[in-house]
Amino acid sequence: MRHIAKAAFLFLALSGSVPANAGDYFGGKDISARLGVGLLEFIHLDAGLQLGPEWEVGLSLGGLPIDAILRSVVGLDDITVSASEFTFAGAVDTALTSGAVWVRWYPWQMRFYVEGILAVWKLSAATAGIISHQDFPEGIPVEVEASVWAPLIGVHAGWRFAWEVGAVLDVGLGIDTMQSPGASVTLGGATVEEVRAQSPEAAEILDQVQQELSTSLAQGVEEISKNFTFPTVYVKFGWAFDAW
Repeated sequence: MRHIAKAAFLFLALSGSVPANAGDYFGGKDISARLGVGLLEFIHLDAGLQLGPEWEVGLSLGGLPIDAILRSVVGLDDITVSASEFTFAGAVDTALTSGAVWVRWYPWQMRFYVEGILAVWKLSAATAGIISHQDFPEGIPVEVEASVWAPLIGVHAGWRFAWEVGAVLDVGLGIDTMQSPGASVTLGGATVEEVRAQSPEAAEILDQVQQELSTSLAQGVEEISKNFTFPTVYVKFGWAFDAW
């Protein structure tokens, strides 16, 4: 009978169905690292710190290969921007990243959890090209960097599977709400600084270009709903360790 009980316990442990306090194999783990993916989620890496039998806090860093996605889906290799007095053309590189802090509460046996999350998404675009203007028909080489960022607040619920060897699997869902986004545009590069120093007219044009680009980007950002809410579903797999 004892052997049967041991075999049953081992089976449940390997299947992740044993409560965390059974054998104290997960309750004794202090830190964890997990790699996650999901619907409307970044590919992200989590690091968590156990504060007790019911609480865990952590950080998350993520990103998406948005540059490759845009190039393959919409063919975004070059960008052209035309305004009242200038035209800018050049190749563009984009990046989409995120950072977050989160707090988890495990009300039942370190399995079911509820978490609150505060995150920031940032979309960056960098391009080097030529500004064409009627006063400078030869063009002005320029580097443009644009950023759009948006804070998010989310509430998630999920279930943690844990194994005696230290492996953990989190499956969760929830909703995230986007807060007021922001945007910025800057012009730079060695050539730009030289042009600004040598020609007041060119400096004025560059200021105008930066202002118009900033205004255009800000108008686009304003179209994003301040309280845009969307669902999320994710899985995270990783490992739990003893810190000391």
